[in-house]
Amino acid sequence: MGSAFGHRKGFPWSLLSTSDKKVIDDVSTHTALRFREVNGTIQHNLRTVVLQPAGTLRKVFTDETWTGGEMVAELTSAGGSGQ
Repeated sequence: MGSAFGHRKGFPWSLLSTSDKKVIDDVSTHTALRFREVNGTIQHNLRTVVLQPAGTLRKVFTDETWTGGEMVAELTSAGGSGQ
């Protein structure tokens, strides 16, 4: 499905990347991610997503204005929610 980075390296988080169009379409539907290919280059808007441990969507950051503190708070809350 995709490859995760983070847990493999011993971090308590992971980044997901995939070339599976079905996964990309599903994520796009739930996060308003827009992407397209133009002349062989992928163009997209910015989305940073925090998921609950069970994989449910907790928070979508829609631009680059979030702070490290905000991300830590969301990750901490998501990890401690038990969902």
